[in-house]
Order: sequence, then C-alpha cells, then structure tokens
Amino acid sequence: MSACVPSMAGVADIPSANASAADSKNNLVARAQAGDGEAFGVLFEQHKKRVYSLCLLMTGDVADAEDLTQDAFIQVFRKLGTFRGDSAFSTWLYRVAVNTVADESPVSASRNRFLWTSRFASIMPWSRAIWQKRS
Repeated sequence: MSACVPSMAGVADIPSANASAADSKNNLVARAQAGDGEAFGVLFEQHKKRVYSLCLLMTGDVADAEDLTQDAFIQVFRKLGTFRGDSAFSTWLYRVAVNTVADESPVSASRNRFLWTSRFASIMPWSRAIWQKRS
C-alpha cells in the first residue's frame, strides 16, 4: 500500500502558485508606487469589478456606484505612496473605497449607513464598527 503513496521529497523546494501570485501583486504595487502607469492600470483592471460591487452594495445606486468607483481609484492613485504593505493591497484598496463612499456627503453617508447596516451587518459584523466611527 505504501507503494501507491507518492513521495513528498523535495516538495518544500517548489514555490507554490500562491506565493508567486503574491510576489507578482507586490511587484505590481511597488511598480505603481514608483510611478509606473501600466502597473497601476493592471491593478485597476484586477480590482475594478470588486470595488464597483462594494460601492453598489453600499449605495444601492448604479450611477453613484460608477462615480464612486472612479473616485475611489483616484484616491488610491493619490494615496498609493501611503500603502505600507502591512495588509494585502486589496484590503487597503477596499478600505479606501469604503471611506470614499462614506465621505461622499452627509446625506448619502446617512443613507448608506442604513443600507449597509440593515442589509449586511448580519453577514459582516465588523461593518457596524466602521459606520459607528463615521457617525
């Protein structure tokens, strides 16, 4: 029976696909931070659908979500130098997007707070803390 089990010798020497994907993303972020517009374009393409979905989830309005997605990426472009890498780039990017939506206007922020907490607090309990800080 032991003859059917493949040997694991040398497996630790093979880099995982996840490690090389993370290195590739870190490289893209570093290049974008250095002013490489093409690298920023790749990051935009990789994340635009999720950022749009988050903005749509928070606003409930397609037009607002499109505008806020654009605003969020403008903020990301402006603040890219402040990304330290303590968390995943996507985590930092989504935090910028959430802040962009929340900072849009007091009226919208109030409406968004209601939509966000009433729809998603049960599946994302940390979301309440985000909005309570903004109140």
